[in-house]
Amino acid sequence: MASQRILVIGKSPVVLSEAERLLNSLGFAAASTDRFEEVTGDFDLSTLDLVVFGGRVPDHTKVKLKSAITAAQPQAIFVDGLSGIPGLIVAQVRGALLPLTSARLEQTHTAHRRSLVLELASAAAVTVTVWWQTSAIPPNPGSDSRILVERRLTAGVHEVRIPDDIANEVAFASVEVNESVRAFALAQQI
Repeated sequence: MASQRILVIGKSPVVLSEAERLLNSLGFAAASTDRFEEVTGDFDLSTLDLVVFGGRVPDHTKVKLKSAITAAQPQAIFVDGLSGIPGLIVAQVRGALLPLTSARLEQTHTAHRRSLVLELASAAAVTVTVWWQTSAIPPNPGSDSRILVERRLTAGVHEVRIPDDIANEVAFASVEVNESVRAFALAQQI
């Protein structure tokens, strides 16, 4: 994954700079911008491997940029960011480059229990993180996260309970199995 060129396009300078910093710390060649209309002039589109669009990038701008980037770099990958949470953005980038395929993952919701059920074919290093927004004040939303699992798990079925204090409506999760990642909204069916 290292040295792949990533561009994060969004609205919040704080989220953009932190996502860029985190991606660069993992060995990516990451850049970010809040200048939607200047992307084609500010960046060499032919060098981009993956582009993340924040939720505040207008749809018509996304369409225009996807077209220009694809013309310059047909293999570019596009990711629609789930939320303005830097660590979640990084998980989405990693998941787009190396998706979770070595495990089966389900969400369970009952009146009394919410959980993720992970089935592993073989033992693996597993990290399950939940992410949520603490404030949605533009342009710099606040966020937090909690690691629910960070250890080697045996082959088989494992249930990870989602704590009651984390509301589905504003929460997301990332599941990492060895180097593979999947990021998703807790309210969505996976």
